[in-house]
Amino acid sequence: MENLPNIDDSWARKLAARGWCSLAAAPAKGKKGVTGVIWALCLRTARLGPEDASFLEAAGIHAGIALENALAWRAMRDLDQAKSSFVRLVTHELRSPIAVVLSLLRTLTGGYAGKLEEKQMDLLLRAQNRAEFLSTLVDDLLALAEGKTLPDVQGAKETVDAAAALQRVKERFEIPAKEKEQEFTVLVEGEGPFLVPGTQGSMDRILENLVSNAVKYTPKGGKVSLRLREEADRVILEVEDTGIGIPSKSLQRLGSEFYRAPNARRIEPSGTGLGLAIVKSLLDAVGAELSVQSEEGKGTLFTVRFPRASVPEPAPRD
Repeated sequence: MENLPNIDDSWARKLAARGWCSLAAAPAKGKKGVTGVIWALCLRTARLGPEDASFLEAAGIHAGIALENALAWRAMRDLDQAKSSFVRLVTHELRSPIAVVLSLLRTLTGGYAGKLEEKQMDLLLRAQNRAEFLSTLVDDLLALAEGKTLPDVQGAKETVDAAAALQRVKERFEIPAKEKEQEFTVLVEGEGPFLVPGTQGSMDRILENLVSNAVKYTPKGGKVSLRLREEADRVILEVEDTGIGIPSKSLQRLGSEFYRAPNARRIEPSGTGLGLAIVKSLLDAVGAELSVQSEEGKGTLFTVRFPRASVPEPAPRD
């Protein structure tokens, strides 16, 4: 009992009755102070000494820092979820009035309310252009917020056929590519099925953002290639173009919210800078990986590695 002088007698008796005879404690101390306590108890066959106390003190420092980091991560996660919920609420409220404004402007510029003078038409078209940008921004913000909250619950439990999604995006962008005299090709290697986790909406959004950028930033006469293949337990999607490429200094910031590379801004001044952020958010939610290889002035290759989803079993017959 002499090794437990600072412990209440009731605690000492309980410890002694269970065979403990030596105790040491050290604070779990981080940069901001003490976040907990580390205890060590020893049986009669061994006793804690100065070396054990030093080890416990060092362990307490590491534990304190680890606890602080865990608490900081949880606070950031909660803040991010609160931000996403707020953005969803605000964008939902903005959608209706913007849609009404756009509808009225299109009615006027379409001549349905009477003939307009040239100056009037110019001013209304400018207003319509900005309203369309606001509509796109609201849609992108909503998609980004939903990508951070919904797929964890919904998308990761569902499966979607990547080959079917690729066919849909091909039909969507064949004409825009043809108008720019681009060589637009789609290649699917293997028999499939190419099932990956996610929803049809999220997969379409991912492909549309990647392919839209490829077509938009590839000059007249360039090439845009979409490829899909199987690789072990992964489904690999590649979107490659011979466009303007991405400056090396911009690659690290690619996928950051509201960021656009300088050469992209020169070609298309208006843009939300949310497209790749949405793609990354949706891919993270289903455990997919996005990588990019690019050289300014020569082109870009985006590679998405989806985890393969299992083929759903047919429902039992009655």
